[in-house]
Amino acid sequence: MTMCDCGYIYCVSNEAMPSILNIGITTTAPEVRLDYINKLTGNWRPPTPYKCEFAKRVCDIEKKVVAIHKILAYCRIHPEREFFRVSLEEVRNLFDLMEDEDRDNTRKNKNAEMKALEARMLECIYQKSDALDEDLTRRKAELREINETIAMRKNELDVLSHHPSRPPDNYITEY
Repeated sequence: MTMCDCGYIYCVSNEAMPSILNIGITTTAPEVRLDYINKLTGNWRPPTPYKCEFAKRVCDIEKKVVAIHKILAYCRIHPEREFFRVSLEEVRNLFDLMEDEDRDNTRKNKNAEMKALEARMLECIYQKSDALDEDLTRRKAELREINETIAMRKNELDVLSHHPSRPPDNYITEY
């Protein structure tokens, strides 16, 4: 996420337009934006200055302001302007639902930490798996060796049992 993805979503009111709120975004401080708006000239400027009711620093500002505008579409005054006939409380509730920049970054940092931990766990599992494979291969070789020794001893016993002319060493032949 780049720094320009973060900024402020603000809610501005004007006492000359009761119950009408402007909800917009800025990458500068809300006070700077408000100062700029209040210094605009022209016949259409309201007779009283705008007042920032509240603002919140967030990441993904474009995405979040579009979401708020969609939620408030039913009370939007003009489709190409950011003015809404809505209560301050309703807008504040929407702002409270948004994660602020710190919580966004904390969540993203936790996600990054979790991914790093998962990667480290997988690496440990692979290393343990490799060690177990090596141990299994070694034990199979030992077992083959033992089985070969058993087969060789069995063959020796079979040979001895088929040659009665030479009795086994542990047979008693005299009294």
